[in-house]
Amino acid sequence: MSETKADTFSQYYRTRAKECRESGSSFRDARARADMFKLAIEYDLKAKEAEATEHETSVEKELRKLIRLAAHLALD
Repeated sequence: MSETKADTFSQYYRTRAKECRESGSSFRDARARADMFKLAIEYDLKAKEAEATEHETSVEKELRKLIRLAAHLALD
């Protein structure tokens, strides 16, 4: 597996899924290939979960910025 640094968990999981697909494609044994593709799907699902969390986190950060701005404007 590659040792590239991912910026987010979703990117990390997407990279792992891609690696599983690439690795599985080279397997001759159908069972082993299917297991790798199943693992890739599981990583894709984890990536989707991580994306949702990352999105919520970024929205929360923006809301906090707006609240601070509103409070600052109210004080002026």
